This record gives sequence, structure tokens and C-alpha cells, in this order.
Amino acid sequence: MSELKTSDPAALHFLMTDDLFSINEPPMPAEEPHNQVPEEQRKEEALVFDYQGDNNRYILLLHHSPGQKHMPANEFDALQSILSAKKMELKDIALVNLAEYPGASFDNLKAYFACSSIILFGIPPQTLKMPELPMNVITSCNGVKALFTYNFGEMLGSNDKKRLFWNEMKKI
Repeated sequence: MSELKTSDPAALHFLMTDDLFSINEPPMPAEEPHNQVPEEQRKEEALVFDYQGDNNRYILLLHHSPGQKHMPANEFDALQSILSAKKMELKDIALVNLAEYPGASFDNLKAYFACSSIILFGIPPQTLKMPELPMNVITSCNGVKALFTYNFGEMLGSNDKKRLFWNEMKKI
């Protein structure tokens, strides 16, 4: 069968039986569906985190080490000692350098890691859009145990700060 090509108005009348209208008004923008997720939330939810550990016990540890992919070696060694004292290993936790994810929030971290506990090493809770937390006191935040404490560099230089942290860490 061949294609029908014509420009004869009489023939077009028989081939095209629908009415056509020409409107000289600019097209109206389509209304956005009400169930669409705002752009900011989609970006937030799309975060994929690079972390150390296997998160077997759903404990999330956050540190801030700008310019480095992972925690500095001396701090990492101290962390492993703490984990050993709690009869835990790196595979039991998820360790994230938050310097790599400046737009991260508590909600997307909680969703990604399904954490039951979160420890903030020198990271103000407001940075993650969390409520204000007292220093070195385990607090419940949306069903997650949260501990806001000193950064590792500060703790390594002060036995008092180590003791305050350790007293709370034993409870997790």
C-alpha cells in the first residue's frame, strides 16, 4: 500500500473527517501534579554514601575530615580501640566522612543506613537539620539514639573528653 499524499482541499475533506481549529493564544503551562516531590527533596533522597564498615549493627558514626576520603589514621586507630573495647569491629558500624556530603540531612542518613544509633563527632546537629542535642548525652531523635560529642582530634588530646565520651558510648 502506498502513502497518500495530497494538497487538494477537496480530497483532504474526505481524508480528514475531524475538525481542526487554530488558536492564536499562547499555550497554558501544564499544571504540576500535586503528588510530585519537590526538587530539593529529590536531590536529598538521591544521595549515595561512601562509607567504611558493613553497618551490621546499624550504628552510624559521622566525622568531618575535609580534604580526606576517610578518617585520619591516628583517629581511625583510636576508633578501632574503642570498638574493640565494646567487643565490636568495623563491620558492625558505618563510618561516614560528612565533609564529602555537605547537603546531607539526618532524614536521608537515617533512610540510607537504617541506623538505630548515630554518633556525631564534632558535627553540630543543626548541620543535619536535627534539633539541638546536649553534648555527651544520649538523646532520642525520631526513634534513633543520638550522641553529639567532640571531634576525635579534640578527644585524643584530652583524657577528660575521652572519659565523657566513653561513659556514654558504653550505653550504646
